[in-house]
Amino acid sequence: ELALYYGNSYIRLISIFYIFCFTGSAYMGYFKGQGYMVIAFCGTLPVLGHQIMFDYGFLVQAAVNGKLRFERSGIDTLKLCRKFMPPEEKKNLAAACAYFHAAQDTAHRALSDAMAAHELYQAMKRLHLSGNEDAFAPKVLQYKAKKERQATQRQKQHLHDLLKYHKIELTVPIDSMSGNEISRVTDRIIFTHGRIPENERGRDKKPE
Repeated sequence: ELALYYGNSYIRLISIFYIFCFTGSAYMGYFKGQGYMVIAFCGTLPVLGHQIMFDYGFLVQAAVNGKLRFERSGIDTLKLCRKFMPPEEKKNLAAACAYFHAAQDTAHRALSDAMAAHELYQAMKRLHLSGNEDAFAPKVLQYKAKKERQATQRQKQHLHDLLKYHKIELTVPIDSMSGNEISRVTDRIIFTHGRIPENERGRDKKPE
């Protein structure tokens, strides 16, 4: 009986490694480029985000670069904010979360922003879903990928300065990004956190 017990435990342990090996083989190709694993992870699910076309553009571009297709429906919490918030209220992610009392991590990381967008969506849905079901439903997203251009040193430096000033952690090395990608990230940071004031340019970071 003892031998049978150990034999059974060994088989279970080996089966776990087979699962890991199968999963690794299935998705190995997606680790070769930025965003490939995300494309596999998303499956056919709709995507959600604040100013979703910005993030969706990255995924579509990564798919095109890897000779893949990525076509999804999605929900833009920014559009919902414009519908359900007063015109005079700021509608960036932090301001919208504060307005709807949605939980938000103060860290400027992709995961934190994704969770904040989810909490914001749920908060708005609890308040405004009735009679506005269509507004909260996923819509087909359309983005035409552009030909990638090489990043200039000026683009890299501008992004670097923005990241330091706003204390944002970027998970992708700037030197590995194309000019199109740097432009999209720069635009997103300026939209969400603002430009560097003239009197602060040249300094390392945002004042405490």
